Amino acid sequence: MVSPRGLAELELEVAGYRLEPLEERTASGWVRRTTVVHLEGGGHEGLGEDVTYEEEDQVRFQRDGAVLPLAGGSTLGACSSRLGALELFSPRCVNVKPSRFGSIAELMAVYEHCGARGIRMYGGGQFELGPGRGQIQYLASLFHPDGPNDVAPGIYNRHDLPASLPASPLEPAPAATGFRWDP
Repeated sequence: MVSPRGLAELELEVAGYRLEPLEERTASGWVRRTTVVHLEGGGHEGLGEDVTYEEEDQVRFQRDGAVLPLAGGSTLGACSSRLGALELFSPRCVNVKPSRFGSIAELMAVYEHCGARGIRMYGGGQFELGPGRGQIQYLASLFHPDGPNDVAPGIYNRHDLPASLPASPLEPAPAATGFRWDP
């Protein structure tokens, strides 16, 4: 089995790269754009996909072409660090799935970071079936009430949808005690 350190120490030779634009119109009429990055070197090709969410960032990335300083020899870890140091996109919107941040303190740090930098937040859920759904709705209503989200009431995730569903925006319904949203 390869260790993370072993993977980072793999030799990497990049002669150049090219970009392949992808796009698909969704059922709602929105166009999703991504970019396949073809790294070339040593007679091989490596593939990756830039999935930055904002359409205008993808269009600019594709229009600018292969202008990033990627050519040269190094290790996979060093190349990744070099890419991480580049300011490729300034985020305009990030997907905040509260359960993925660990502690509430870490989640609050994300909210503070985004708020201080004017980064919009997209409220994301993970098909919570119990109180977690109400908690993420509560957090979204407090920290990014005007942003996009996929934290609809759990009833929207059911296979057999009832004829009458709650309309957006939801009226806040915080519980009298505890950290929850009473539907």
